[in-house]
Amino acid sequence: MSLGEQIAQEVADGIREAARETGDGELVVTFIRQGQQSGPSYAPTFDPSTRHVANAIMSNFTVKERDTGLVAINDSKLLVASDQLTISPTTLDKVEIDSTEYQVKSISPVKPGGVVIMWNIHIGR
Repeated sequence: MSLGEQIAQEVADGIREAARETGDGELVVTFIRQGQQSGPSYAPTFDPSTRHVANAIMSNFTVKERDTGLVAINDSKLLVASDQLTISPTTLDKVEIDSTEYQVKSISPVKPGGVVIMWNIHIGR
């Protein structure tokens, strides 16, 4: 295991611990990725969606972030552990939290040294 992978594991452990200690227990989120498109563009068909589970912490946007006008009142920020997530999230994905689906609005990987240790994800309805 590389040093970057060890740090990513420590961050993931910290996210799980913080969720247990400050919230209602570990927050498990599910990324839903639409299946591959096939068929003609006027009548496309899609393979089944895939689901990818990860631990996360729900956070709030700062006043400065909200002042940009890019954050709606009901938007949230997720800090997502990278250790269990087998995909790189995109804005085409949806996130399910407690049976509610959210659209991924933006994604910012935290990757010092080139290894993703967590994802900072802006979600909204």
